[in-house]
Amino acid sequence: MKVAFIIPVWLEKKDNDPKMSPFLMPQIEALIPHLEFFELIYLERGFTIKSIRRKIGQLKDLKYKNADFSDLVVFSMYGSLHGFLVTLVLGGKFKIVNTFGGSDILGSGNTGFVWMFRNWLTKCLSFYTASRVNHIIVKSSNLSLALQRKCNTPLTIIPNGVDLQFFEIIEDRDKLRENLEWSPEEFIILFNLRRGDSKHEYVKNYPLAKEVMSTLGSISESQFRLEIINNRTHQEMVMLLNAADCLLLTSLHEGSPNIVKEAMACNLPIVTVECGDVKERLGRLRNSYVSSKYNSKELAQLCLKVKDAQQRSNGRNEIISQGLEAHTIANTILDVLASV
Repeated sequence: MKVAFIIPVWLEKKDNDPKMSPFLMPQIEALIPHLEFFELIYLERGFTIKSIRRKIGQLKDLKYKNADFSDLVVFSMYGSLHGFLVTLVLGGKFKIVNTFGGSDILGSGNTGFVWMFRNWLTKCLSFYTASRVNHIIVKSSNLSLALQRKCNTPLTIIPNGVDLQFFEIIEDRDKLRENLEWSPEEFIILFNLRRGDSKHEYVKNYPLAKEVMSTLGSISESQFRLEIINNRTHQEMVMLLNAADCLLLTSLHEGSPNIVKEAMACNLPIVTVECGDVKERLGRLRNSYVSSKYNSKELAQLCLKVKDAQQRSNGRNEIISQGLEAHTIANTILDVLASV
């Protein structure tokens, strides 16, 4: 099988260094050993005329360079403008499988006229892409329902997998917390932001997380601290997930949040609102809770229940029983790529 991976990246303002969603490369690396040929194309996110012309040029180069590969499958890893340009330039020449992750279908959650227009445009471009590719992969059933109302393209729900050899259980949590300079008396709650500017990306609902912490301070004399994580390496994430006491998720919407599955792999208890597929993932998890409300008092009470239980979750066994190991998910994706 021959596959070209089209990967969205963004540039960090501080160092102009290209970044990508941390789950993408591990997923690709799990597929590569099974391929006869592969190519990686990085498209910078952005709606400027200059960036659009650059992206079109990259895709045309791929098209001409692989003109003799009629069996090449293009695996495009986002909707919005990214998926639209991939479909526009490469559609008709190659088979295209496009993944949709969440905000490309459901919007960003940001407010104001500019964001309202951008969300509308993002959704329009994504639905155009979805109706013209050969196969769609989505991360959760809520995304599947949103797309199936708009198009009849073959669709498969495939959440991202977790590498259990990498996201391991570290027994000496006291040593980890000492290395992280966390006090033994503090109850550490992790809150995940995708990148440094994500406090302005309202989909993660950071204000609600702050309200939860304020409520905890008013109803309990224990020490609670919100540890915000963004732009962390996978090695750092393993340390944080093993050392912390709880993960808090307050997102307005999600697909299948990777941070939840990574926390499960490390048996970290989770408190979350009902978004994406978390109810399905956490259905049999001990000392973890899904709230149907965006209510800071209820979420604070659930965090207290986690603290009082003094117990890790059974998330790692659930990852295995739900078929979410990286190699299992890779085989499912390979079946889709081979089917188009």
